[in-house]
Amino acid sequence: MHKEFLYIQPVESVNWLLHTLYTQSAFGKCTDIIKNCAEQFSLNDIDYHLYCLSLIHRLDGCTGQSLSHLYKCLEHNNKSADILKQIAKSLQLRGHHNEALKIYEDLLTHDQNDWETLYGQGICYFYTKQYELAESCFRNSSK
Repeated sequence: MHKEFLYIQPVESVNWLLHTLYTQSAFGKCTDIIKNCAEQFSLNDIDYHLYCLSLIHRLDGCTGQSLSHLYKCLEHNNKSADILKQIAKSLQLRGHHNEALKIYEDLLTHDQNDWETLYGQGICYFYTKQYELAESCFRNSSK
């Protein structure tokens, strides 16, 4: 008796393809792959897919959807500095500079020399008209 087995690829096997397509700015293809995976798996099980989708939404100007997906990613990986940075960037784009500053300050407690965090913090200080603090952050980010 011969049985055919349906082989289901692990969701992680698509991550390399998503990364490659995203870095090549093939956002439509990325979105199609993510939608296809979402039909097979729960969106909660595909954190990297959600992360990519959030970045694509932000590039499209949909910062609300971007934040929603990033917060879902954060629920599964609450220690990820990268997810927190992306949340802060999305908050910045929405004009929520004080909220973004809180996140950047928290990130700096873990790594005081992260130029990206210092630069983001400088932008927030600039938009909240705290120019001396902004200048200090920009100088520290370029060291």
